Amino acid sequence: MSKYKLFVLSIIFVLFAAGLVFFNAKLKSDNTVLKDLPAALFPDVNDLTEIKISRPRYGNKVVLSVIDNYWKISEPLVDIINQSAHKLLLNELAQLRFFSVPANLTTQSLSDLGLASPDFVIEAETTNSSVSTLLIGSQAVQSDLYIASYDGQLCMVPSSLISLISRPMESWRDSRLLSLRKKALTVSWEAVDENLSFVANLTSGRWRFSAPFDGLLSESGSAALNALVGTQLVSIGAPLPATGQFSVKLGELSVSDGLDTATLEVYKNAVVSNRRNYVMHISSKRLLVLGKTPLRLRSKRILDFNPQHLASLQINLKDKEHVITKSATNWVDRKSDAVYLDSQISSLIETLRLTEYGAETKPRPQRTPDGLIALSISRLPQIDKCPQFLWWVDDAGRNWICDKNSQTVYSSENNFELGVRSIVATED
Repeated sequence: MSKYKLFVLSIIFVLFAAGLVFFNAKLKSDNTVLKDLPAALFPDVNDLTEIKISRPRYGNKVVLSVIDNYWKISEPLVDIINQSAHKLLLNELAQLRFFSVPANLTTQSLSDLGLASPDFVIEAETTNSSVSTLLIGSQAVQSDLYIASYDGQLCMVPSSLISLISRPMESWRDSRLLSLRKKALTVSWEAVDENLSFVANLTSGRWRFSAPFDGLLSESGSAALNALVGTQLVSIGAPLPATGQFSVKLGELSVSDGLDTATLEVYKNAVVSNRRNYVMHISSKRLLVLGKTPLRLRSKRILDFNPQHLASLQINLKDKEHVITKSATNWVDRKSDAVYLDSQISSLIETLRLTEYGAETKPRPQRTPDGLIALSISRLPQIDKCPQFLWWVDDAGRNWICDKNSQTVYSSENNFELGVRSIVATED
């Protein structure tokens, strides 16, 4: 290579290096952080008592306020807040930091930055009545950050905040039929047609009737009741009319989570809650469970379980206990190492699965059951969490059976005492 070409290449390299140094210096100067700004915009969202989100250009706003120790929507209407949306907002505010601000933006006018007439304004009031104001203007060029002003000081905020606060007004409202803080535990349905009324409680993941009788709901009935208490509204209508004129009333539904109770007046085409001043609409399919008699919703069997999921049994006979674990080919007693044929235990399990409520009933005896069988999906039964089948033999030799949650026992033609003893070879 000639000396001339080497000289030209050297000049080009020097110019390139100088340009790179200048570019880095310029990049640093354009991203100078304003030192006088705190690290977080909203240092403690737990102290907030009110959040106003307004769009000045459109003349609308939504106000979220703490009322009676709970967050609610207070403007432009009063309603229960969408807990998920509210939690997202608080999390977003808690994570807001002052992004680096390019130095060239500090010399531009508020109009150029979109802050003279901001797209959004967030006003957050705390327990000590101090108010912080965040104005949000234009989106920065080639960036997902927006130019903003926090209490008069220039900053930038992420687009995730914009997406959240630009949501429609309706999405801030709770879309659930039941605005309970915890999972529903008790459902009381007082129907206009008394034959349809019932009270049901959620126990170990399954619904069971406590009135007009004691017993499990069928799998389909339990699923339908779960769907009703967890349903989403199709729409929220206008405020309740003063006259309360609706279509045919079906009854009143009360649902409790153990801490709180919601009461609903159920009509053919609408639902009215004691907690909301609006007409609510849900899918008519969700109401079908309320139109069936408890006998149709009730499981015919004492226990509802899937035999294929069982890994062990615990059998208590008075003061003797057997824990029988399933192996690849048979069942083994964990204490005595006695081996039981798969056909023996499978036959017992199938008998329990098919056993139905008897016609004759009486209150559950106060004494300890004569026998108990707990069915577990784990190899070591946690008996309190297992479905349990109990039986008593009265002085006349009659057998009475129930599951662990029942306060009523039912007559049975099957002699479970004799059958179980024949399997485990237990003598008195």
